Amino acid sequence: MALSLASPGFVRAEPGGAPSDCTGDATLCLTGGRFLVDTAWRTASGASGTGHAVALTNDSGYFWFFTPENIELVVKTLDACAVNDHFWFFAAGLTDVEVNISVTDIASGEVRTYTNEPGTPFEPIQDTAAFADCGVVPLLVTVTQFQFSPGGPEGSPIRLQAGTTYRITFRSEDVGHGLSAIPALGIDGSPILPGTDYVVTVTPAPEQRGSYNFACTRFCGVGHGSMHGTIEVE
Repeated sequence: MALSLASPGFVRAEPGGAPSDCTGDATLCLTGGRFLVDTAWRTASGASGTGHAVALTNDSGYFWFFTPENIELVVKTLDACAVNDHFWFFAAGLTDVEVNISVTDIASGEVRTYTNEPGTPFEPIQDTAAFADCGVVPLLVTVTQFQFSPGGPEGSPIRLQAGTTYRITFRSEDVGHGLSAIPALGIDGSPILPGTDYVVTVTPAPEQRGSYNFACTRFCGVGHGSMHGTIEVE
């Protein structure tokens, strides 16, 4: 058995390189979408594929490999920040095929990987030091013609609490867009292109409470001129 328990793989994902969403069935989103779990499998005969994800709760789910009624792997994340300042990752398998698990923390960009070698019964994973960024709050802003969600112009603004650290991911879901700079919050202007997220970490101070306006800086269609938004620091 060569399951990586004590020292699982630990790498940092490049922006846009992590699994992007859960619209398909290959990625399982856990803990409100903060953690993205992907799996791949290979049999002794050489057959291979990716696992099919099925959510159970906000923090747990399972994967099937061959048929939907045949569960192969159950996983969960646990917020243990009050216990040891970490998020935990647990997994249990009902298989002896080769399994590769990738868990991405979109708040930090870090990725943990776990491997079960082929021909060995899957041993439980109980990683109680998987991710340490308890103080970072992930926030996804989807960008479409001609809307930031959240942000504006329709709907709610981006709401931030002073003193809290946020990792904000701006993600285009259609065409190329851009974000104007917000120097007071340390946010640089940047293109926001399909398949390439713009990620910024910000910790607004109490004296920065107020409203900050931004706009799309890349022509994205006939409604481009009205595409703007607001960050509210409370």
